Amino acid sequence: MFGLNKEKNKIDGLLKDIRADYETLVGTYSRPRSLSKQFEMRYRDAVEYRLNLVGFLEAEKEAVKALLGQAENNIQDDPPQASTPASKHSRAVDRPRSAKVDDGEERISFADRLIQEFAERIKKYPEIIIHPDAAFEMKKLFGALSCVEKDYWGTVDRIIRNMYGSKRFRDSVDIEPEINRMCTPGIDGLPPALGTYHRLLERMPRDYREVEREEQRCLVNAAVLLKRMQAEVIRSLDVGSSLDEEERTRLSEAKVYIDSMIEDFRLKDLGRLN
Repeated sequence: MFGLNKEKNKIDGLLKDIRADYETLVGTYSRPRSLSKQFEMRYRDAVEYRLNLVGFLEAEKEAVKALLGQAENNIQDDPPQASTPASKHSRAVDRPRSAKVDDGEERISFADRLIQEFAERIKKYPEIIIHPDAAFEMKKLFGALSCVEKDYWGTVDRIIRNMYGSKRFRDSVDIEPEINRMCTPGIDGLPPALGTYHRLLERMPRDYREVEREEQRCLVNAAVLLKRMQAEVIRSLDVGSSLDEEERTRLSEAKVYIDSMIEDFRLKDLGRLN
């Protein structure tokens, strides 16, 4: 808990500094207000895509400091002019602001690059058809969950039951309904966990805030399920002295796939929210 509070304080401090620097750019150096608005949009995307906020904000701070340095250099590089309306207008027109702003904007595309990297990481997973307007991440995540259930968990479950017998059944019987709810398609082709999400996308006018909340609920539930599956596999590998080579290989393959999903979909921290 202390570590989480420390990180939150750092994020709050970086945000405060960055916003103050943009206010200086706008108020002191007459840079366009759109620069500040663009930062706020990138920050919103960073939160939505669960980026590493400390790394993101540190890069943004470096970039806005560069913009401040460019603005200061522009003033210092301007030759002294007579204080007349014409000379003031000339400086405003002739100063190469657009090039400087473009350079700064190129350096502050950190969030965009990470979002693209995220899309590249998850595009390898199968996807399911949910709705034409469903988020790419949701289609890929539930396609991957379906793959876990179909290609890995049946074998993993059989191996674990052989190891533990009825005791394993008593200890983990509650995981099976959640696997069916999250991973197994129903008569409409969708797992039951996506029912509310699909109905919200179908409803017109669409409540996008509610759609986003439902996406977040699905992500948290998927994270919790994958962490439980991961724990079962790890425990079996640790205590499974009676496993033959093929069984150990199958368990290891399942662990690699589940580990990759948790990492690629950035679900590690979401599993703590439930």
